[in-house]
Amino acid sequence: MGVPVVTLVGNTVVGRAGLCYASNLRMPSGRKTPKSMWPRARLAAERPHSRAPANASERLRRSPLMDLAFRGNIEQAYGDMWRAWCDSR
Repeated sequence: MGVPVVTLVGNTVVGRAGLCYASNLRMPSGRKTPKSMWPRARLAAERPHSRAPANASERLRRSPLMDLAFRGNIEQAYGDMWRAWCDSR
């Protein structure tokens, strides 16, 4: 918690993961180009605590990322989809 993270938004699932986390924590979004990323990365390196919210732990705890009911529901949905696909073959 409190470690600055600067993300570059890509076109793949992995390339958009940082944006997903930042969005769920209501923190600044990732950058779309490497050139637009450097000013923020430099600031984060020079002053690592200048951009970290004081309530980062609380934001994470209250975010959809920690919603166990959602996780259970999506795991159930994945299992249902997998079984339906297997049954259709």
